[in-house]
Amino acid sequence: MQNASHKSKHPPGLEAHNQTSPRSILIVDDDPDFSLIHKKILTQAGYRVLLAATGQECLNLIRREHPDLVLLDHGLPDGSGLDFCRRIKSDQDTSETHILFVSGHRTSPEEKARGLRSGADGYLVKPVHHEEFLASVESVLRIKATEEALAQSERVFRLIFEQNKDAIIWADDQGRIVLCNPAAERLFGYSMEELIGLHQTALHPADKLDHYREMFVQNINAQNSLNVDVDIVTRSGRIRHVNLVSTIIKVDGREINQGIFIDITDRRMADERIERESATNEALAHLARFLTLPGVSLAEIAWAVHAHALNLTGSAFGFVSSIDPETKDNVSHTLSAMMGGDLCQLKDRPIVFPRKDDRYPCLWGHSLNILVPFFTNSPSTHPASSGLPEGHVPLERFLSVPAIYDGQLYGQIALANPGRDYTDEDLKVVGALAHLFAMAVFRWRSEHSLQVSEEKYRMIVETANEGVRALDDQGRITFVNHKMADMLGYTPEEMIGRPVTDFIHPEEREDYHRRMADRRQGRKDEYDRRHLHKNGSTVWTRVSGTPLLDDEGRFAGSFAMLADIDYLKKTEEGLRERERFLLNIIDNIPYMVAIKEARDLRFVRFNKAGQELLGYSAEELLGRNDYDFFPREQADSFTAMDREVLEGGRMVEIDEEVVQTTRGTRLLHTKKIPILGRDGHPAFLLAIAEDITERKREEDELREAKERAEAASRAKSEFLANMSHEIRTPMNGVIGMAGLLLDTNLDLDQRRYALNIRTSAESLLCLINDILDFSKIEAGRLDMEAMDFNPGLLVEDCVAALSPLAREKGLEIASALETNLPSALHGDPGRLRQILINLVGNAIKFTEQGRIDIRVKVAENGPNSDHVRLLFSVRDTGIGIPEDKIPHLFDKFYQVDASSTRRFGGTGLGLAISKELAALMGGEISVSSLPGQGSEFRFTACFAGARKTECLAPAGLTNSLKNQKADERVNLAGRVLVAEDNAINQQVAVGILRKLGLTADVAADGLEVLAALETAPYDLVLMDVHMPEMDGLEATRRIRAGRFGPGLPIVAMTAAAMDQDRQKCLEAGMDDFVTKPVDPEQLARVLSRWLTAERKDSADRDRGPVARTPPPAGIVSDPECLPVFDRAELIRRCMDDETMADELLALFLRGLPDKLRSIKEHILAGDMTATHLMAHALKGTAMNASCKALGRTAWDLESSAKCGDVAKAQALVSDLETAVAEVVAVSNNAPGSSP
Repeated sequence: MQNASHKSKHPPGLEAHNQTSPRSILIVDDDPDFSLIHKKILTQAGYRVLLAATGQECLNLIRREHPDLVLLDHGLPDGSGLDFCRRIKSDQDTSETHILFVSGHRTSPEEKARGLRSGADGYLVKPVHHEEFLASVESVLRIKATEEALAQSERVFRLIFEQNKDAIIWADDQGRIVLCNPAAERLFGYSMEELIGLHQTALHPADKLDHYREMFVQNINAQNSLNVDVDIVTRSGRIRHVNLVSTIIKVDGREINQGIFIDITDRRMADERIERESATNEALAHLARFLTLPGVSLAEIAWAVHAHALNLTGSAFGFVSSIDPETKDNVSHTLSAMMGGDLCQLKDRPIVFPRKDDRYPCLWGHSLNILVPFFTNSPSTHPASSGLPEGHVPLERFLSVPAIYDGQLYGQIALANPGRDYTDEDLKVVGALAHLFAMAVFRWRSEHSLQVSEEKYRMIVETANEGVRALDDQGRITFVNHKMADMLGYTPEEMIGRPVTDFIHPEEREDYHRRMADRRQGRKDEYDRRHLHKNGSTVWTRVSGTPLLDDEGRFAGSFAMLADIDYLKKTEEGLRERERFLLNIIDNIPYMVAIKEARDLRFVRFNKAGQELLGYSAEELLGRNDYDFFPREQADSFTAMDREVLEGGRMVEIDEEVVQTTRGTRLLHTKKIPILGRDGHPAFLLAIAEDITERKREEDELREAKERAEAASRAKSEFLANMSHEIRTPMNGVIGMAGLLLDTNLDLDQRRYALNIRTSAESLLCLINDILDFSKIEAGRLDMEAMDFNPGLLVEDCVAALSPLAREKGLEIASALETNLPSALHGDPGRLRQILINLVGNAIKFTEQGRIDIRVKVAENGPNSDHVRLLFSVRDTGIGIPEDKIPHLFDKFYQVDASSTRRFGGTGLGLAISKELAALMGGEISVSSLPGQGSEFRFTACFAGARKTECLAPAGLTNSLKNQKADERVNLAGRVLVAEDNAINQQVAVGILRKLGLTADVAADGLEVLAALETAPYDLVLMDVHMPEMDGLEATRRIRAGRFGPGLPIVAMTAAAMDQDRQKCLEAGMDDFVTKPVDPEQLARVLSRWLTAERKDSADRDRGPVARTPPPAGIVSDPECLPVFDRAELIRRCMDDETMADELLALFLRGLPDKLRSIKEHILAGDMTATHLMAHALKGTAMNASCKALGRTAWDLESSAKCGDVAKAQALVSDLETAVAEVVAVSNNAPGSSP
């Protein structure tokens, strides 16, 4: 035995020290929470605890302190716990140190095995239950104690081996017994001879051999020793409980497994009983301490009870629940893994077992129904069992105890499957826990209710908008809330304990003492009080005070709520000041301001202006109503209006008359406004009145003057229109006869006379045109056209037109266009041409020799990015203009030389019109001149970009007919009926027509026209508009309504030059338009559209009576084949004049909405006659504008209306609307269309 190698490594005297000193344990972990928690557990268990956070600190402490056990974390900041374990075990000075791994890692069995092979005594995985933790520590320390005992016993082994009361057996490495002591004989019932050679497995129950063998191998290989409680089998077959301390020792070079068997059978039974009682008492004590901790929730209480119940009974499953005081349902706060799925995940969400029909169902509810604890070791056969839900683990045994306190049910503890049968001892233990739990639930609910109540009132006090203050009977402050302290600029701590008078304004303290005396008498009151702020300012408060009484009803102090009304007091003062200010304003307003109360409409306020207006003082007015000042009938009217305003709740403006005491009847413009009270109903009526008597009189006079001016303007317009017509009519004859005269054989004097006649007539015609233009400008009725044009070609056109006149005077005329001049713009080329013709014409007129230069360039961008501004310049070498005359040059009717002997004629309107036209085009006009050297006129105009990709020459240029003879331009043929009441004009028209190769007859009025058409066929009617008996408009309507229908072309011939006159003609059904005086070329151009030889041949073939009016030319039988708008045809109809085509289209589109509206109104009224006429007119204008689809629809409507088919006409309305919409859409997108 001397060769046994088990020697102590402790310093001398440590063994004796260990008997009196607590075991020391070193915790090595970098988690401070884990270290502190388990230090507390170990300290409470009586151990001395050392702490280290790193492996190096661990090594240092082991060498210095020699701890009995090291709890080593697997992962440390400075290295692996496994490495430090090897270092400890490999160091001779520390190799005997016992190590227990405690790791939070998810470790595999192989990793655990590596830890144990490195020398550790065990391996725990975080989190570890404190009971398991302590048991593991104690187990290792027992091993250590055994080792120490063995080491000490080596010296006396032989002395005590034989005398040891505990059985000792030595076995070789094959497990066969080689030595035993007498105690072993007594324990096992075998003699020494029988034991020696016997395999040690024969001493253990056969059913536990595998378990023991595995446990032996694991522990012996890992720690060289084993200390475990096991069962043995005696020779007689009895089972005894022993504590086996098995150690591998070396004896004579051989490894011997020494086993010490301590019979603990009797002690174990006593220990189990004592341990259970101790554990129960400890659990109850722990729970009692835990349940008294502040802030513990009901769920935490249940989880603590749950843990102890499982631990004390060894149950695998269970739950702890409480009874809901309202529903009586059983609410489980804990539930171990009794069922699959998520049912066990209930730490944060309790599950409710409902009570049904005043009973709790199933086995778990049995004890709650009978209020008696019970257990069953055969749950499936128990009468209360109703089976298990799907997924529930099998119930092998079940125990349930109701938690009852003071006769009331508070909850339940239910347990299952302890791995053994439940006993009455288990029922006793769980019953104690249930009683404690019931008390805890009762206490928790009481405290919780009190806490909720206190918290509620504390929250009310602390969050109140008012200050709260409590005083003792001496007037010292015992409580203030934060609102009260903030109100005065203090903290609550600064105020509590001080006399309240420290915070009351000195002038208020006497009143405070008086009120405190009232408090002692039990009186409550409310009053306003001035308090002192910490910064010295005054704070107004409204105090509501009440006395406080003690339990015996004696005065103990006072309680008060204080509202901060400092702002209110200041606001009230501000409102009073504002009221004074507003009343002062109202009193000084120059209008009458009166306020009546809503109930009796009596005056409550009247300003000075109102008093002066009515002639009464405020004293006479206030408190009285309208009946005290006005006749009853008028007062009734005022009162009714006031009531209407009050009931309607809105402002009303009226004019009303009142009788003033000194100034008679006055007219007032009054605004009456209801003023609402707090309840939302009118409380007052505000009246603001202005005396408009004088203003009304002035407005009447102004209106009369305006009406007179408008009448004069209308008279002027009518005069101009009539004069234009009356002058144009004879002028037509003069110019026409002069033209015919010049076509005869005349001598030189006669030709000069005839030329003078024509020149004078044309000058007079220009004068008339200027007067008409200026009249339109003054009236704001001058319409600007919008179409595409080429500015360069327009300038060249003007130069070409005026070149003959310049050549007659021997002048040179030239134009210069800037290279970057746009080739296409969008605007009014006619008005631009008018300005240029005017300026160039003046230059020619006032220049005797030299030249006239016309320049055009781009001045700048226009007002928008897509606009351009052009600068036009007309420079001459004429007589010039005196400097003092230039400022008046653009005034109307102004002439530089206004003397009766002036050399140059003119009306003085040309430049004035040019100035206005330039302004209408977004530009301006100016002039610079030197007398005797010439003048330069400049003007600007703004135009948009062209709407189409290319622009033809302006009207009158590329297709100009000025240098061609009429018979060379067109091949006219046909018979024309001239409707004209003036004999001279008849001759002119007939003469021109005959020169054009046409046959012409004459009718003096509309009736003669109708008669002539019945007697002879005509290819065209040249219709004067103004004729006696029946005018040209009515005659046209009759023609269109008769058998000739739309087939007969009718061309208007009138001296009326306004656009509306042209529109009237087209609306009446006429096809074209020429103005008087008739220009032969213009007339030839118009007639060429209607009287070519081809058209005549076609008309001759088609002429004849028909039962139904055929479609106009160009209309096919299938409307869907017709184009909505044929621009190319329209341009051809206008003799390739795009400008004219665009003008005609724009004119047609402007009148289209009104035509459509009128047609719809006539159809709605069932007036087929009017519908027929309107449809006929629309058909003609649509075809003239090349809108063929619309023309076909209008023709269908005309035919239906002519037959009196109202239903068909009504059905065609939608078709007509669609056709109109298509025309508008297509024409807007067509090149050259106006916006």
